Amino acid sequence: MSSLSGIRRALLWAAGGAETPDLAGIDQDVLVRALRQHRLEGRFLRRLDDEAVDAPETLRRRVAAGHDEVVARVRDQIALFRTVRDSLHHEGRGPGLVPVKGFGLYALTGDPGHAAFSWDIDVLGADPTEVARAVEATGGSGFHFHGEEHPYVFAHMDDVEVHARYIVTGMPSQLAESAVDVLGTPGRCELRTPFSISSVTYDDLVDLLAPGTGEAQEIDVLGPEMSVLIRCAHVYVGFAMNTQPLPWATVRLVELAQMRDYLALGSFDTDVFRTLHERFDAGLVTDFARRLHLDLFGEDPFEPVLGASSAIRDWFPRNLWWDGIDAGFPVSLPWAAADLVASDADHQDLADLLGPDPVVLGSDGTAALSFLATDDDHAGRYVFHRFGGDLGSIRAELSATPEGLHATAHFPALEDQHMAALGWATGTYRYELFYRPLDGTHEFSDYSSDKTGPRPRVELCTARGDGHELAVVFPWESLGVDAPADALDLPLTFRARVQERPWGAVVGGVVAPLRVSRA
Repeated sequence: MSSLSGIRRALLWAAGGAETPDLAGIDQDVLVRALRQHRLEGRFLRRLDDEAVDAPETLRRRVAAGHDEVVARVRDQIALFRTVRDSLHHEGRGPGLVPVKGFGLYALTGDPGHAAFSWDIDVLGADPTEVARAVEATGGSGFHFHGEEHPYVFAHMDDVEVHARYIVTGMPSQLAESAVDVLGTPGRCELRTPFSISSVTYDDLVDLLAPGTGEAQEIDVLGPEMSVLIRCAHVYVGFAMNTQPLPWATVRLVELAQMRDYLALGSFDTDVFRTLHERFDAGLVTDFARRLHLDLFGEDPFEPVLGASSAIRDWFPRNLWWDGIDAGFPVSLPWAAADLVASDADHQDLADLLGPDPVVLGSDGTAALSFLATDDDHAGRYVFHRFGGDLGSIRAELSATPEGLHATAHFPALEDQHMAALGWATGTYRYELFYRPLDGTHEFSDYSSDKTGPRPRVELCTARGDGHELAVVFPWESLGVDAPADALDLPLTFRARVQERPWGAVVGGVVAPLRVSRA
């Protein structure tokens, strides 16, 4: 049994799996970190005690110490939530503020085994602006106000994330996988069916609350029916957005375990859940949760609620680029449930997986491409959609210099109500640029896992000629390249779209897998 398979078995067992792991020779450092990634310390300890499983005492002590820290953190988060809620001047329906993710199950049961690590609390409030002010007034670090310029996070700081809504992703169950089989479609692949989303707001929650217990007394948290729906939605987002498995916890096992716990509560109302399931078009996200349970644990806890497992859809779309709303780039890509728990495979770069277009820089170090041109379309391989109309032609230029890769994109003339979005990704480095022509502002986001070393800089965002031009300089290190050697061989995924501000209808977009090299 490989080290990873042993760790995976221990994780699944902690989350409720039947197969008891052999813990005697397990790598304790790796397991302790993996339990934290999956938020399973409390559940692991509970099963050790309940089933008298033999485990090294050093492992038991380390996990117990970690869980003590988690319980203390959760109690601090409950106190912080109470402080924010009590500072609001709310006179309408409900408590004014509701935790949608974080300490909900622990608040309902009072069971320390249900206390799970969370970086922050996700909340929905009757007045997101007032909630944001109250969060800022706590003096916590990292506060940032987004308002409507973020698709669903209204404001955040390190310990609290203020949502204006929560999103449930949907897709017509009758859509054939062949319609989005990007790997089986050579050349240019047009997508014709977008994702859909259903938004859960504060007003949707106020009649679906339950009183907390213990430290959470006098705090209303989500009842079990909406809690299950929110967890299904969150698990699906992690799967859809990460088109390649993360080393750990692409899907967090604690969320699957929590689904089963909520479903098993005596207060769970099947009729209420079925109503919510239909109202928020949750078939895609619940089908995915059911498939994970079957693949990882061998049983479907939703069957008594939603019917026979035979009705579960047999494929699940990933999203090549999330746009904050219901369009996206839904495609079918291979996946395995075990990899979503833990994966040490050397997965291809997304550009290589999609089948990259070779881009050979000329003797002057430059290359030009165009997408969606009416006649001379230089790029031979890309995925695109025109969900909101005619996007027009987009052009890109790449130039290699001793400093780094200069990347320029040209959009057709943008309307005042539009914004242009660009993305570049290679390996674990991922960047996005948003440009708003109405006021000439732009925002550059760095989602890379490694942010050391020189960072990219935005060189230009402006109207030029009959369109708009955006340019970014990427130091070689920011792309994982040691030096601009003659043997440059860089997988690069280029993305571009036009969208109504702030996060409205998407006119259209392009995702282009490239392989950049020198002549």
